[in-house]
Formats: sequence, structure tokens, C-alpha cells
Amino acid sequence: MKDPVIDGSNSYLRVNEQGHRDILAVEPMLDELEERRSQLFQSLLNHGLKPPLRAVLNANIGLIAAIRESFSGAF
Repeated sequence: MKDPVIDGSNSYLRVNEQGHRDILAVEPMLDELEERRSQLFQSLLNHGLKPPLRAVLNANIGLIAAIRESFSGAF
């Protein structure tokens, strides 16, 4: 199964081609630090998450940087 979309609004979801959503993680992120999000993404990758084809997110600078670092093909 491909993992085409991750929504990074403090809940991290996977949406497949059929539109089915799975909750991957719910993490309280009270700041915009890249390091904390990068650690979460690395943990998800270590547990078998395939890199997403696309990322849907807000303009959070730390989140953008963490996605670029962790999932280089998502942008």
C-alpha cells in the first residue's frame, strides 16, 4: 500500500488511494521545532511507514523543514 498523504496538524494521518484514513500518531506539538517532528517521522519510518507521495500541511516552519528532511520526495 502506498502512503500518498500525511496531514501534520498534530495528528498524523495516512490516506490511501481509496480515501481510507489511518491515524499514525497524535502528538502535542506546542512549538514549531523541526527536531521534535523529525524524531516523530523517523520513528514512523522505523515502524514501517513508507515515505509519502504528498504532504498536506499548514505554514509551520518546523513542520515544513522536518518533512523536507525526512521525506525529501514529498514536496
